[in-house]
Amino acid sequence: MGQITFRNVFRALSPEPMHWLITELWMTAIPGSSVDVLDLERKVSKADGQGAWFSHLEMVRIAENCDQMIDGEFLGYLTASGSESPVPVVRIDFFDSATATVIIDDTALSVSSELEELLGVGVPQSVMETRASEI
Repeated sequence: MGQITFRNVFRALSPEPMHWLITELWMTAIPGSSVDVLDLERKVSKADGQGAWFSHLEMVRIAENCDQMIDGEFLGYLTASGSESPVPVVRIDFFDSATATVIIDDTALSVSSELEELLGVGVPQSVMETRASEI
């Protein structure tokens, strides 16, 4: 089993191109990275709690340059003909650098063997909620 990092979880998802809503973000970048973490964090925090939208390529760049995900919530929305799906099909939640939760709508995406190896076999969920709706 590999180390549970944001980069490894994102890679194991091997998601198809999606639009991503980031509602919480606190991370560090790998040394020498060109990713401006403070700019990303400001963009998310200035979104008035709603989060900020990122393209799939931007998410790949964030994941590949992430050294430590201290706190973050990422909601993936399928794109069909350029429009967003009305509800997220995946939620990645990192908390306190040590806890990772991934919720997948298995009617829209399949769970990879790499993700099961990394996080273990999942349990059924009836609803995909955000942190804000859980409070």
